[in-house]
Amino acid sequence: MAALTGSAARRLDEATAHHRAGRLAEALAIYLDLAARHPARAELRYRAGVALMALRRFDEAAAQLAESARLEPGQPAAWLSLGLARREMLDAEGAAEALAKARALDPSIPQVNGQLGLVLRDLGRLDEALERVAEEARRFPAVPRNHNNLGTTLLALGREREAEAAFLEAVRIDRDYGLAYANLAGSLQKRGELAGAEAAWREVVRLSPKDTRARDVSVLISGTIGLLSLVAAVIFLVSASNIAYTFRVLVTERRGEIALYRAVGASGGDMRSWMLALALVVGVSGGIVGLCVARLLAFGADALAARRLPDFPFKPETFFAFPWWLPLAAVGFASLFALLGAWGPARRAAKLSPAHALAGSQ
Repeated sequence: MAALTGSAARRLDEATAHHRAGRLAEALAIYLDLAARHPARAELRYRAGVALMALRRFDEAAAQLAESARLEPGQPAAWLSLGLARREMLDAEGAAEALAKARALDPSIPQVNGQLGLVLRDLGRLDEALERVAEEARRFPAVPRNHNNLGTTLLALGREREAEAAFLEAVRIDRDYGLAYANLAGSLQKRGELAGAEAAWREVVRLSPKDTRARDVSVLISGTIGLLSLVAAVIFLVSASNIAYTFRVLVTERRGEIALYRAVGASGGDMRSWMLALALVVGVSGGIVGLCVARLLAFGADALAARRLPDFPFKPETFFAFPWWLPLAAVGFASLFALLGAWGPARRAAKLSPAHALAGSQ
């Protein structure tokens, strides 16, 4: 297809300059405008998809890249980028299909074998995955990531010593490759080679100022926990307010019954205890129901993570912790806030005059 000319060519050059300077939003706007004006040009769709990938808008990127691959199915770069976008979307089957097409067109493209191997590993096809990541490491032996991927795949197959050799090759190429040191340390520790594991962990600690991913994840997790704790506190306060309102309505609606109890000898303390007992039942029941719902949601989230998240070193069997004291604390907090919410209405019921209440209920 002939190259763009005139104003279209100038706009494409402008978009390319924006893209190289990191002004992705400006570049993307021009790419999409040109693609709308020239819908048969696969290159414009491809460039828009790459810009969207850099902006982490993977759904939109996959749509643009799929259109580019449809317009020019013989372009391996479009299929490779489409596979990468689909992997980010956790669409392992779609990613494997796109990456396999890219490899069939040109198996020498950097990343195509390695990325296909990682996707096949996500799908549980470990022997095929090993072939692909090993081929990537053979083709591009100077890239430490390729040896690290080979090592993690060997670990998934239970071949720890070969995996450790791959990790050692990765850190030989790049002495500051913290992820490979961490993988090596985990494998050695699992096999009981504590001295070697300690040495590898020391390298991880040495690199911690340079490789801040773990610290960044820790900050993200801490922030998420803080936000969820704030939400939980707000929920507790709203629940207490709702309980207080409900019991105020209950006292109003049952004025006659309360007055009758008082008339036959029930004291104000008896009425207060009755109201607080009702609140306690509500709190305990709500706490137990909440615990059951939390357990079910945690089980569902773990099952979804097991199916959709790719395997990675030290991946936990569960992302949730339920220590023995947590159910007690949950029921205790629910009961406490229920009692706090009902305290005011309970005092009001205890002070209710029998004669006034009976007169008002007639």
